[in-house]
Amino acid sequence: AFLYGAATSQAVLGDLEAALQNFKMYEKAIKQGNFVFNPTQDMLLSFNIGQTLVRMQRDDEAVAAFQAVFAKGVEFSEKHKPEGEKSERRGTVIAAHYWTAVAAGALGRYQEVVAHLESFEAAVAAGTCDESLLETGWQERYRARLIRGLLRSDPRKHMQTAVSHATVLCQVAPENPMYRRVLADCLFNSGDLTAAAA
Repeated sequence: AFLYGAATSQAVLGDLEAALQNFKMYEKAIKQGNFVFNPTQDMLLSFNIGQTLVRMQRDDEAVAAFQAVFAKGVEFSEKHKPEGEKSERRGTVIAAHYWTAVAAGALGRYQEVVAHLESFEAAVAAGTCDESLLETGWQERYRARLIRGLLRSDPRKHMQTAVSHATVLCQVAPENPMYRRVLADCLFNSGDLTAAAA
């Protein structure tokens, strides 16, 4: 428990190498049976390791850590329906979709970005998102990342969806000129030259 608490504090303070080391030591203690834990703590540990790796720009390793979150979430939900979908474990899985998209984007794996952010978006719409596990400004950032993923994975297929998200961004953050440029580019590439010019 001390290792986990220390790692969490170190991550907040930005000492990522020390945080990752303590998270890994805590994980090792769990695997060796030296610590009593519940499935929520196990999932959150994998999540925290993944989030720390994202901040360290070790994106391949981060994606692998988040895959463990998904696997543990599926296993728990299968064993404990419907409680598995209603517990805090669900919030951890949802946040893992967000952070996996961040890591996948850094790796240029834009189809994965789209898939994970669409899952994240659906969960947000259903009201099952734990905002404490996300970053500041996530409402805008996830749309910006989703637009980038849509346009870089299959622009012809996803252009109208990108236009819709860019329109929302301009509505929620009209003071940000970058979003207006993104919307104009999307409209131009969709063939709506009049709207793009406006």
